[in-house]
Amino acid sequence: MSSTVQQKEYIAKLLKYINHPDPESAARIEHGPELYRKGMLRYRLVNADGSPYEGQADISFRQIGHEYEFGCNGFMFDEFSEAWENDTYKKYFKELFNLMVIPFYWGDLEPEKGHPRYDRNSKKIYRRPPPDLLLDFCEENGITPKGHLLLYDHHNPDWLRRDTTENLKRIYERHVREIAERYGDRIFNWDVTNEITFNTPSQFIPEDFGHFAFDIAEKYFPKSTRFNYNDGSLWRDHHGYYSMNNMLENWLLYSGRRIDCIGVQCHHIGCPDVNDMLPWWGEYFFNPEYINDVLDIYSKVGLPLTISEVTITGREDLGPECQEFQRKVTEAMYRIWFGHASTNGIIWWNLVDDTALGNENFSKGGLLNRDLTPKPAYETLRNLIWNEWCTRQDSVYDS
Repeated sequence: MSSTVQQKEYIAKLLKYINHPDPESAARIEHGPELYRKGMLRYRLVNADGSPYEGQADISFRQIGHEYEFGCNGFMFDEFSEAWENDTYKKYFKELFNLMVIPFYWGDLEPEKGHPRYDRNSKKIYRRPPPDLLLDFCEENGITPKGHLLLYDHHNPDWLRRDTTENLKRIYERHVREIAERYGDRIFNWDVTNEITFNTPSQFIPEDFGHFAFDIAEKYFPKSTRFNYNDGSLWRDHHGYYSMNNMLENWLLYSGRRIDCIGVQCHHIGCPDVNDMLPWWGEYFFNPEYINDVLDIYSKVGLPLTISEVTITGREDLGPECQEFQRKVTEAMYRIWFGHASTNGIIWWNLVDDTALGNENFSKGGLLNRDLTPKPAYETLRNLIWNEWCTRQDSVYDS
């Protein structure tokens, strides 16, 4: 079989449910935004002195912002070698997103013990711009900052050594306390910990790592802070109420830990293996009925869901229509996620192709090409977020 025929068969297989959703899923996609993203408004006009306005008037409403979080990580902020590249990155970022994920990976945040890289003038580390730099941009442009993340089994600093559990806990607690003292009144949305369910047990973390992480986050951050648990194994290990993450989250909640939101990662959607064209995600993931079923189960925990790390492939080995495949899947997924009652946001993971680390580059999952030109998926999201999903109304007011 030729590679072209194989590519077309692969794409057709993945898109069959998107192109022909079952009736219930189609209804949820169509009506979800009307039911869950809008509210009713009653208004009245008054004169400058506060007295009721008598008569008629032409009124125009224009929505200028979203409560729903449309975000992306800011890991490439001021990371390009040319000034025009950095300016273009910022332009496209603030035109599309109202939330920025700020990196707090401990190994890069504090590579030298006792000398954290918080300040905007800190020594550069690729894809790890200092938090102060990104926070200033967020506050100048009305973008919500999100800290990612407080404690994680991976990305520990090289200077951390195996020690007793109590000593390790003291070191971890010092780290979280310092972050809270510096950013507790500026960042109110944090991924507390990440991917507990599929990380290998480490000599550098206590056995009760998840419970401990939420305990010290609550100890040092203001009560208004939102605490997220973030994971990526929710889709492929789905067994209803007995899904691993569902049981973990209930266990943390029942043991008294405060979790305010569940982060649902969605990496490498549609990405084929270059050798045999088998998808990294099974075709079931492209079935809106399956997607809603997974979200329905996790919503029963009683917490909102953030689609927290999204990578949708635009690989060239999908053929000449690779970017159209990415655009179509992106639009379909955003419509499903945005229309689900329990979601509160969607976060794209890498804005620009070929700027990530490791296997994140494999998917070609940026919304911008490496030359900083927008892909069709970017334009589709801009139309959805700032046109179709924004209320605009012209009406006649009559007292």
